[in-house]
Amino acid sequence: EGLRIDGLRVFYKLELFPPEAVLGCAIDVPTLDGPVTLQVPPKSSSGRLLRLRGRGIEFEGRRGDQLVEIVVVVPSEIGDAEGALYRRLQEIALE
Repeated sequence: EGLRIDGLRVFYKLELFPPEAVLGCAIDVPTLDGPVTLQVPPKSSSGRLLRLRGRGIEFEGRRGDQLVEIVVVVPSEIGDAEGALYRRLQEIALE
């Protein structure tokens, strides 16, 4: 689910919350052969592509790659404590 095929390549959009993108994380992503754990590097921005070699379509002895696109999403609702942390981050960034 969520996989898109283009030739031998497979594409997947991985949604991450800001802390996961900033700090990095290990997260399971679907592949044609079942889920694998992907190490997302710290400071990953939306649009960054991560490659899973050999996880694409196999055809005539060749195997493509799977590309995972990072999409940073902002939660639709945040609590008071989270809002305070974001305000503090904004203050630090402006110093």
